[in-house]
Amino acid sequence: MSYPSFPVVPAGSLNVAINAGAGNVIVGSDGLTLQEDNRTSGTGYFRTFLVLPDEMATSRFAVTVTVGALSVSASDRAVGGGCTNAAGTKAIFVMVPQASGFASIRTWDGTTLTNRVTVTAVAVPGDKITIQPSVSSGVVTWTALKNGTPIAGLAWSDSTHVLDLPGTRPAPYFTHAYSFGDFHTRGIAALSAVLV
Repeated sequence: MSYPSFPVVPAGSLNVAINAGAGNVIVGSDGLTLQEDNRTSGTGYFRTFLVLPDEMATSRFAVTVTVGALSVSASDRAVGGGCTNAAGTKAIFVMVPQASGFASIRTWDGTTLTNRVTVTAVAVPGDKITIQPSVSSGVVTWTALKNGTPIAGLAWSDSTHVLDLPGTRPAPYFTHAYSFGDFHTRGIAALSAVLV
């Protein structure tokens, strides 16, 4: 499954606001890149993801997003990708900031976003960020990569079966900020998913 660009938000997608006030995912100013819309209320960081309508043949797949090049001021706002169920109530994501801050793997259970592992890393426009599962002795380990190379320290083994393999839908992920104005990410220029 591949989206080489995003001239529209794919029909049948589901917006999931991780925290109250997070806006929907829209097409950015270049007409080809997904980006989060302005928040609807509140101040601080706002997190949202888009459950794509495409369904993978199994729940064991990797998702790769390409960091967009929309013009924004530097910050620790982040983009990434993940795997989720159709309802967006069970998911895992990698998120990498665009200028400074911490990259992380996080899980979502429909009410709580939990940080599973964090490292210092950034991604610039054109970088490809991947999250992929592997399974050994019934334990799923999620590994994050940048441009095909594992990001040092950014892997999480689900040894207590908190999540396992959450579903068959790929999802782009966004974190933006509001403080006397909305501060957006560079967006996601492309997305692909492959069975592993």
